[in-house]
Amino acid sequence: MSNIAIAGNVGTDLVLRFSKAGNAFVTIPVAVTRG
Repeated sequence: MSNIAIAGNVGTDLVLRFSKAGNAFVTIPVAVTRG
């Protein structure tokens, strides 16, 4: 969940996709955000 907080505003969108896809879907965008 810490990764989502780092995303900031983007985290809001990730949460919606997180519910549908799951950790796999969230892991991809988060990695890009951190990079």
